[in-house]
Amino acid sequence: MLPMPTVASIYAALGRWALYALIAVGLLLAGYLHGIDTSEKAQAKQLLDQALAYADRIVQLQDQGEQLTAQNNTLRTAQAEKTRIVTREVLRYVQVTPPDRRVVLPGTWRLRHDAAAAGDLAAAAAGPLADGAAGTAQALAEQPVADDIALETVADNYRACRETAAKLEGWQRRQRALAGTAP
Repeated sequence: MLPMPTVASIYAALGRWALYALIAVGLLLAGYLHGIDTSEKAQAKQLLDQALAYADRIVQLQDQGEQLTAQNNTLRTAQAEKTRIVTREVLRYVQVTPPDRRVVLPGTWRLRHDAAAAGDLAAAAAGPLADGAAGTAQALAEQPVADDIALETVADNYRACRETAAKLEGWQRRQRALAGTAP
C-alpha cells in the first residue's frame, strides 16, 4: 500500500507542477514575443527598403528634371538669338527704308490682326465692325497703323508664339521623361 500523502506533500507537488506550468507558459510567451519581434523587424526592414527605393526614384526624377531644364535653357538661349536677329532686321527696315517707300496700313488691319491673333476667327473673317461694334473698335479702325509698328507687332507675336511652343515642347519632354517613354 501507498503511504497517504500529506497536505505538505500535496502542496509541494502542486507547487512543482505550477512551477513547470509557469515555465511552460513563460517559454510559450517568450516564443510568441520573439515571433512578434521578428515579424516587426521584417516589416520595418521592408518599409525601410521601400523608402530607400522611393528615395532613389526621387533622385532619378530630380536628375532628369535638371537635365530637361538645362536642355530647355539651351533651346531658349538659341531662340533668343533668333529673336534678336528678327528685332534687329525690323529696326534696320525702319532705318534704311525711305519715308516715301513706307506703307501706312488702315486701322482695320490692327483689329483683324488682333482678332486673328486672339483666335477669334469669326471676327477676323467678318471684319472688326461687322457686328456694329462702336466706341473703342471704331476709334481703332479710324487710326492708321505705320508699317514699322505693324512689323514690330507681328515680330513680337511670332516671338511669343515661338516661346509658347518651346514651353509646350519642354513640358511634353518632361512628361515623356516622367512617364518613362522615349521622345
